[in-house]
Amino acid sequence: MKVSRLPSLAALKAFESVGRHLSFQRAADELCLTPSAVSHQVRTLENQLGTRLFVRRHHELELTSTGRSYLIRIQAVIADLLDATSDVVDSTGQSPLTVQLCPSLATLWLIPRLDGFKDENPDMEINIVTPYEDPHFLLPEVDAGILYGTGTWTGVRTEFLMSEEIFPVCSPEYLKKSSPLKKPTDIAKHTIILCTLAPNPEWAFWLEKSDCKDVVPRQSIRVHNRVQTIQAALDGVGIAMGRRPNVDDAIKSGKLVAPFRDRMDGFGAYYLVYPEQAGRLPRISVFRKWIQAQSELTEALSQIKDPNQFLKTPA
Repeated sequence: MKVSRLPSLAALKAFESVGRHLSFQRAADELCLTPSAVSHQVRTLENQLGTRLFVRRHHELELTSTGRSYLIRIQAVIADLLDATSDVVDSTGQSPLTVQLCPSLATLWLIPRLDGFKDENPDMEINIVTPYEDPHFLLPEVDAGILYGTGTWTGVRTEFLMSEEIFPVCSPEYLKKSSPLKKPTDIAKHTIILCTLAPNPEWAFWLEKSDCKDVVPRQSIRVHNRVQTIQAALDGVGIAMGRRPNVDDAIKSGKLVAPFRDRMDGFGAYYLVYPEQAGRLPRISVFRKWIQAQSELTEALSQIKDPNQFLKTPA
């Protein structure tokens, strides 16, 4: 039967998102809507089509056979629309690349490298989006993101970029004016800098892995975010828990030192994430190639255990 009226794009986007996530809540997060609004859009679409697209169970959501086949075709249509829109926008020179990542990685790692990206892509405008609290999903207005986690996001392309290690860092000036810091237990005589927004007990984890879990620092200072913890360490306030790759540049330049050789694997890693339908967009392809090269260089440098990067205190 030939239809004379297309469903609304909003309803199709809601259906596509729910179909990928099999969750009204995650689709709502992605689309910046309420779950009830997304559910209403899907229900309106089902009524217009005259068929059910999902089977709603108590705690689960499943696509019907019709819903599965419709989802595949709608995703292909959305991909074509993205391609067509990108071609038009690219031709007018008004196609900015919008990248989402957490504030600390943006400030301490990505932004210092953006000159290289602009040199290679002088005609491409780039927007950096740093949510106040790092969400574990892509915001709807972004092209791609560098997300921190385990790489298990659904409905998006996910590519590993960089691992994470955690270890204490401080400024050389701080060590000159403080008690000796030769072994982890010496932290009992020092000030540590804590991050309010840190979701993981980094200091407790590192101390336990270093066989000194009962060590209590002389003093602790709490700041709001990770950028502030590193800035406080740079300013000689105390010892911060560094996370590579965020502190790599500061250590390489000598602004920070790692007093101990004990490095622990972090709680996650960094991944390049972008919508499945957007993978063919030229601006994402360009950024993907560049960010992978930067990440590979960072990973390679992290494997070089250069003794000069660690402070040698007198025996």
